[in-house]
Amino acid sequence: MDWKIIIAQVQAKSGLTQPQLAQLLGCSQAHISDLARGRQREPRYSLGLRLLELSNGGVPARKPRNKQLAEEV
Repeated sequence: MDWKIIIAQVQAKSGLTQPQLAQLLGCSQAHISDLARGRQREPRYSLGLRLLELSNGGVPARKPRNKQLAEEV
């Protein structure tokens, strides 16, 4: 699976920055950046599922750290 494309699609659909996306998914911005640049090829299983949910227009299963950010998505 090409996570670079999935992250780009999620960002294009949602308008979220990498830090906002990381906060929503419950991981670090560096982790999202590494996936987006191809430095890391596979995320943790749970993060991959949340990214796929977002790319399909859903809401990630994990509660975000920032409640206001969740309402914006």
